Amino acid sequence: MTSKLFRYIAVTVAIIALTSSCNKKDNETVDYKTTSYSSTQIQAFNLIADETVLANLDSVFFTIDLDRCEIFNADSLPYGTDISALKVNITFPTVLSEAEISVTGAKYHNDTTFSYTSTTTAIDFTGNVNFRVTSYDENVTRNYSIKVNVHQLEPDSLYWNPDATQQLPYSAQNRLAQSETLLYSLAKYNSDYYLSTKHLDDIDDPDTWAGQRVAFASGAPSGLNINSFVIADDTPYVLDNDGHLYVMTTEPIFTKVSTVPAIYSILGTYDDKLLCVFKDGDSFFLYEYTPSNGGVMLDEVPAGFPVSDASPMVYTNTKWATGKQGIIAGGLLADGNASPNVWGYDGNSWGQINDPKYDGMPALVAPVIFPYTSFDTNTVNFSSVEHPTWFVLGGRLKNGEMNDSVYVSRDNGILWLTGADNVQLPSYLTRTSHSQAFIVNKTLHSNRYYAPRRVSSAITEWECPFIYLAGGKDKDGTWQNTLWRGVLNRLSFQPIF
Repeated sequence: MTSKLFRYIAVTVAIIALTSSCNKKDNETVDYKTTSYSSTQIQAFNLIADETVLANLDSVFFTIDLDRCEIFNADSLPYGTDISALKVNITFPTVLSEAEISVTGAKYHNDTTFSYTSTTTAIDFTGNVNFRVTSYDENVTRNYSIKVNVHQLEPDSLYWNPDATQQLPYSAQNRLAQSETLLYSLAKYNSDYYLSTKHLDDIDDPDTWAGQRVAFASGAPSGLNINSFVIADDTPYVLDNDGHLYVMTTEPIFTKVSTVPAIYSILGTYDDKLLCVFKDGDSFFLYEYTPSNGGVMLDEVPAGFPVSDASPMVYTNTKWATGKQGIIAGGLLADGNASPNVWGYDGNSWGQINDPKYDGMPALVAPVIFPYTSFDTNTVNFSSVEHPTWFVLGGRLKNGEMNDSVYVSRDNGILWLTGADNVQLPSYLTRTSHSQAFIVNKTLHSNRYYAPRRVSSAITEWECPFIYLAGGKDKDGTWQNTLWRGVLNRLSFQPIF
């Protein structure tokens, strides 16, 4: 249906254009086709404010792709936003003879077609919305598709996909360790120990574990402390049940390191260095081993320092350190109490990171800690700001019960708070202590095109950091052999630009 207003203005503009052309010199020409085409180009598009739908709805940015005749918001509206009755404001460079909106396949309203003459008509964007515009001289018609995108998942939820789990090798207690390119698993099966490996690129393929029975160069020990298994500078190490250190010399052969005394615990590694605790009588000391130093006894452990059962060490970079920092959380203190603290190692010395004046995180035995990310969304313009965020989960409380909460820090471990509901663990994920967490980047692909004309190419491939949560011991002391995969949903979405 053609609007009389459009017709009237179109005729007026046509007369003006004709008069202007008469004033041109004889050797000048007018490209009426180009002029008609440009008049069908939409200059601006926005939604009309509606507080009942979403605050600052009119500030949502829409891309107008004139090449593909597509109008869309590349940064989707929040999960659950009702888009069934939105009003729009559309700006044109000049007058048109016709502007018509068609809606088909909507969830809540019948198929309809109407002339766009004002901003008062609500549109059901759950369907296919087509905007047909015709130039004032009726020589050019263009059809735009209009899409109001809404997140189908809560973007800031930490999602653990039950369909992406896999079993660790040998259905037994597994201890994982990561080198630059490989993921190792040490497990005891029947009376033997097995070392399995897979490439990090294949971490999601459960059929790529390659295992071998562990051998010992100088006779087998009475038993291995599987929880002590670590990698330092791509070399596997493990303690036996008496605290003697073994190093893998040739895969899968382990050799006892005769220069090292019985070790109480291994807290982590830093490059080629093993960071250990040595017990002498009732006292505990820091002990460091590298192949070059043969083992060095250091000072007595500082107050509040865990001597065992801390989280596995992970690594991060902070603005206060010149290089990477190894971090651990929780653990057992020398007096047998659980620790609520987070400690860091910068390659030379240990330091307590969290502020002891605040108790946002309880004392925990054998939790996991990992550096990740979180976001804040500005509800004025719906832009998101990324924050480096540390997470602590799992472990046992000092009363012996399993920890059911996830704790977060946005200031590199100084202050800790209970995480929001959307990052807490789902009910279907077993609560464990002595688990491990790894961050592995995976390349994701998409064929969707979400890039405006000013961008040279669409982003259809990007790196997404996934969290892998491995093994652990449940409330009954049963070892789990499941590898879970988690991700902050937003990071798996196709980037906008």
